[in-house]
Amino acid sequence: MRSCKYLCRAHVPMPSNLPWSLSRRQLVTTSACRSRLSPRASVTESELINVRMNELDGPYTRPVMRTAIPGPKTKEILQSMGDIAESRVAVSCVNFEKSQGNYMVDADDNIMLDLFGQIASLPLGYNHPAIIKAATKRDNLVYLINRPATPFQPPVDIVEMLQTSLLKCAPRGMNNHVTTMGCGSCANENAMKSAFISYQDKMRGLQFPGEDSEELKTALWNKAPGCPDLCVLSFMGALHGRTIGALSTTHSKPIHKLDVPAFDWPIAPFPQLKYPLEDHVTENKAEEERCLQRVEELCEEFNGKGRHVAAMIVEPVQSEGGQFQQFCPLSRCYATSHDARISEYLYAASMLSLEQWTFF
Repeated sequence: MRSCKYLCRAHVPMPSNLPWSLSRRQLVTTSACRSRLSPRASVTESELINVRMNELDGPYTRPVMRTAIPGPKTKEILQSMGDIAESRVAVSCVNFEKSQGNYMVDADDNIMLDLFGQIASLPLGYNHPAIIKAATKRDNLVYLINRPATPFQPPVDIVEMLQTSLLKCAPRGMNNHVTTMGCGSCANENAMKSAFISYQDKMRGLQFPGEDSEELKTALWNKAPGCPDLCVLSFMGALHGRTIGALSTTHSKPIHKLDVPAFDWPIAPFPQLKYPLEDHVTENKAEEERCLQRVEELCEEFNGKGRHVAAMIVEPVQSEGGQFQQFCPLSRCYATSHDARISEYLYAASMLSLEQWTFF
């Protein structure tokens, strides 16, 4: 099968005014298609357009590169974007309308196999029919338009919505607790806040401070006892988000944290396991015990200084780092022994991709 580029160069002069930017709906449909065009066929301009655009009709089966990366249109967009927003890290501009499944189409109509997935938030790929159908249902559209302040004015069908969606796939033992958030970072921020509040509730015996209490007087000034000096223990190599609290528990790349103030919270080593697991049982067990011992030491150290570890945050399933099912239950035991709450954040696990579950 010959490409449009080959057909154009070999058989037909390239028109200077060829309207490549026309949308598929504007093109005149002809009976010609790539599989029916022979190398010696006489190809009209409209047929050439259809040959080229056929590759954008999908479903895509292979990458098709038309320009270097970034292409001319992408460069133009990024240059204009740089005048009003940060664009230095961007390498491509996505045409979300044309992208399908695992394939992303950029501003220059390059079709690329996408291993990024918008930071692993598209478990079903681009423009999945089931997601489109759900997003355009009136029942869901109402909430997308009106953005309910759920804690204060929940929708009338909130219980049914949660029971038939999030709670059906909730982690074991947590099928009666759910708080919806808009993204992974804010989910972690609020998980840490909940851990701090729970810890202080336990210390006070579930008694809320009175109106004239020292806690309420000092809270607005970021002072103790209203704002206690509590900690979250995190692990080296983790990426939990880029907001202030989440970033303090993130230790993946220095560039993520550069120039941003961080909380002085304990950081423990994360087990570096050897694979395949069944061939390295002894070494991996020793590695996990080493890391758990350090967790114990850090908890004792910070608790001894009056800076109590109120929570641990850990990724049992990592986007790039693998799975650590054995280490996390052991971490839970250590956390419980120190009265800390443990937050198991499954980063990039599609079932708990909070961006996808916010409105469904």
